[in-house]
Amino acid sequence: MSSLQNFVENLHLGLLGNPWERWAMSAFVTGGVLILAYFLKNLLGTKLKHQAIRTETKWDDAALKALEKTQFLFILLFAIHFGTQGLDLPVKLEKAREAFFFLFLFYQIGLWLSTALKFIGQNSVRASLAREPGKATTISTLLIVGDIFIWVTMGLLLL
Repeated sequence: MSSLQNFVENLHLGLLGNPWERWAMSAFVTGGVLILAYFLKNLLGTKLKHQAIRTETKWDDAALKALEKTQFLFILLFAIHFGTQGLDLPVKLEKAREAFFFLFLFYQIGLWLSTALKFIGQNSVRASLAREPGKATTISTLLIVGDIFIWVTMGLLLL
């Protein structure tokens, strides 16, 4: 009963050594970053859609496909990472936050790059399939090698 009594008496002090006001500010910043990130993602998506309609190039189409692969979990961890910067967290929790952020950051970058590469490569394969089947096979092989390169690079950067 003593530990419960001690907990109740210290409840006003906050959590993990941070006062409740700091936690409230952290939650407010996290929510703001989350909303802003979603707004910017949607705004950029709309701009890329309009750009893709007006141009013949496939780069904007590839960027749009990559942007559509943005994971909610990445945006959430992005918001939490920046929203909790003002908290004094224990070292282990701080390291865990950093590790999760970088894990999902490199995963998301790899997903964007892989999606863009596949989109551009598949368009090249379709364009050259009828005229030069050998070239299409080479491009398909390079796409596999490029995808492996992207994920190995992201893994190495994470380490």
